[in-house]
Order: sequence, then C-alpha cells, then structure tokens
Amino acid sequence: MIWRALIIPLHILARFSGNKIIFVTPLYFGIAHVHHFYEFRLTHPQTPVVPAILRSLFQFTYTSLYGFFAAFVFVRTGNVLSVILAHTFCNWMGVPRFWGRVGVEVGVPIGPPAVGNKGSNHGSRYGEEPTYQGKSILWSVAYYIILVAGAIGFYRQLFPLTESSYALPVVLREE
Repeated sequence: MIWRALIIPLHILARFSGNKIIFVTPLYFGIAHVHHFYEFRLTHPQTPVVPAILRSLFQFTYTSLYGFFAAFVFVRTGNVLSVILAHTFCNWMGVPRFWGRVGVEVGVPIGPPAVGNKGSNHGSRYGEEPTYQGKSILWSVAYYIILVAGAIGFYRQLFPLTESSYALPVVLREE
C-alpha cells in the first residue's frame, strides 16, 4: 500500500515524468528488501558473505522488476487493489523455473533405476516394469511451452488489460 498508494502520487505531484515514476519508484521498493541480507546473515551465519550478497542482489533485482510492473499497473488502472492481488499472486507463485527438468529435486537421480539391485524399491523384480524417479519429460516440455505462451500473452495483453478510466494523470507514451 505504501509503495503504490503513497510514493507514486507524491511523484505525480512533484511532476515526475511517467517513465521516471515507472522506473524510479520501484527502486525504492527493491531497496526496501535489502534488509533481508541482514536477516539471512543472522539465520545462516555459516554462509559466506559473497553468496549472501549475491542472494540479496538477486532479490533486489526481481523485486525491482516486479516493482516496474506494479507501478505500471497502478498508474494505468488507478487501482491499488489490483496491485495488491498481483503482489499476492507473485509471492504465492514464486520465481518461475527457467531451466532444468520439472518435478525433479536436487540430488535425486534422473533416469532409469539400477535394474537388478537388491533392495531396490523400483518395481524391477518379478517381471514388473521398472519405475523412474521424477516426472515424465513431457511435464517439462508442457511447462516450458506454457511459460513461453504466458510471456507472449503477457506482452500482448499488458496495455489492453490495464486500460482504465480511473488511470492516474500520467502520460506513459505519446499516441
């Protein structure tokens, strides 16, 4: 509520351009998440400083990128509730997976089990078909197709879906 409902109107009153509002105010949002570095160091003191800093920089980057989107939506719709719902959804979904096989956890071997091992619990005895760890590769293919289709749909529908008569008095693009 603070970042959108207070920071953006203050910048509008200060006569910042639409582009500055969209691309500067989210940096405040990203900086507001830097305290997680301190919290992470308190809860994980065994982690070296450089990986902890890289983790914090990654979080600053994706919170700022989300902030660009949230500022854009708020300016275009004038509705802080839509931004709150989008933020809730993003927190629930987390960062999307951009690589690797879906349904396979770190450290779990991928592929067919060792057939014939005693004590193997993979259904390889008595003529049963061996089972495989993780999900089928088709899950990964479907996931990445949906991820790309979603990105294309997002790009194409961003302006039409955020058009509103309640938009804030900011010019984002010249027509």
